[in-house]
Amino acid sequence: MSFLSILSLCLSDWISILSALLVIYVSHFYYKYFTRPNPLPGPIPIPIFGTLHIIGINPRVWYIKNIEKAGSVWEFYIGHERNIVVNNINYAEKLCKPSKRIFKRLPFPAFERIGLNHGIFFNNEYNSWHKRRRLVIRALSAPKFLRGLVISVQNTFKESENIWEKSNLNGGIEFDFSKWIRCFLTDISTLQTTKQRSYSVATLNPNNDLVQSEDIKNALKFSAAAKKFSDSLGFFAFVPPFMQDYVPGFTHYRKSCERNIMFLNGIVDNIINKRRKELDEGAELDSDLLDHLLIAHTLKDPDSDNVENVASISAKEVSVLTWDILLAGTDTTGNAFSFLIYFVAKHPNVLAKIHQEIDKVLGPDPTVEFTFENIDNCHYIEAMVKESLRYILMVPYTVKLSEECENIAGYDWPIGTKFWIDHHSLCHNPDIWDDPETFNPDRFLSKNHDGSSEISDSQKITFAPFGCGLRGCAGKFVALTLLKTMTVMLFRKYNIELVKKDEMIKYRYTALNKVYDLNIRISLRDASSSS
Repeated sequence: MSFLSILSLCLSDWISILSALLVIYVSHFYYKYFTRPNPLPGPIPIPIFGTLHIIGINPRVWYIKNIEKAGSVWEFYIGHERNIVVNNINYAEKLCKPSKRIFKRLPFPAFERIGLNHGIFFNNEYNSWHKRRRLVIRALSAPKFLRGLVISVQNTFKESENIWEKSNLNGGIEFDFSKWIRCFLTDISTLQTTKQRSYSVATLNPNNDLVQSEDIKNALKFSAAAKKFSDSLGFFAFVPPFMQDYVPGFTHYRKSCERNIMFLNGIVDNIINKRRKELDEGAELDSDLLDHLLIAHTLKDPDSDNVENVASISAKEVSVLTWDILLAGTDTTGNAFSFLIYFVAKHPNVLAKIHQEIDKVLGPDPTVEFTFENIDNCHYIEAMVKESLRYILMVPYTVKLSEECENIAGYDWPIGTKFWIDHHSLCHNPDIWDDPETFNPDRFLSKNHDGSSEISDSQKITFAPFGCGLRGCAGKFVALTLLKTMTVMLFRKYNIELVKKDEMIKYRYTALNKVYDLNIRISLRDASSSS
């Protein structure tokens, strides 16, 4: 058929051709599905959409309704790609081992297009990931950084206290804690990463008198853009790339997210360039992450023994690493603390033990500043934080992309298989945890600190609030320090009550569990009541 004869086809001919192609595509799709190797239970996919029409962006939607059918391993589809969900301890142990065979994460093609895959979070190239992760861990575990973090939390918290004290604290004030903690940790994150202020908490005060300078306006725009980026992760994880690129509505949202990321990149680069210039002109080093990265492997680096044979990191590396740390921890830590507040408010016996430890370690005066070393001695509070993280994990799935053939559940799986380890189900498995539906911090408290037991090896495998294997979170210790410090700051001075005491906590899954509408009443604590 010549080109001219193709052009002469009428509309009905084109409809017939497209209909035939569609029938062929659908037939081929279902032929491959029903003849797939290792068939597993799971929702039946449809072409292009996969199982998006059934599970949306949360695999648990199907699993909860089909627990007996699903068993210990089941499947769902993102577009035409198969994803295997594992909730068996033996399979999870194999996939969680720190091995390069199970190193890669779920790829995000849209992020790769704009260069977000060069840091540590989205990076699937082992050598560059390993080098950059070591840099970040060294910076985040530096004693100066951790001590500065504890002081920064206390100083920033005082700004909220000043707002609260202008209200009637004796009678109690009510607000949405999930919104406040997100703003608070945005302030902390920007301060500790770049020494820049975000002014997020200040915007919650309807009577704030901020002078709207360019710096403040840019800071507020950055906070809004960071929230949009976090909200978009579920879209990029669960909506098939074909739909992101070619389906109207989805394509518009994807392009909007990419523009948002480019805006964030521009702000991060401006902050880095400004600080690099200040250091070149002799500014004093600070404890924030950016300074650690800018001087890494240079003559200014106090922790490098031999800088002659090690190249300093490039401007691009500094940018992507700053980006990763700036945006990775705010939402996860903020939502973790919202869940923690809810659980403590629902368990007065836990609150009493928190008060007891705070008074023992820090003394009765709630206005005295404390140190990182003080926080490190709060063993019950650390156990309570871990129990909260076990009960509802912020990231309930760890996704692994196999680089070698794997045998899981008696089946041989090819290279490139996507495995989703369901840590939420594992952390609520009564064969692994005693009475898993009971909130009991004592399970994480060693016998040396009056706890009930040591954590078993099986429990260590299932308890993965910061990921598992080689890709465990580089900021794990920072997150724990933040959660413990915030617990002390709130509960040593204030009473926290749920406005609707009988209402279940509200949260949705968008690649991580996000709390919303957590309305609390806060009032001054009567210290004598806990004595």
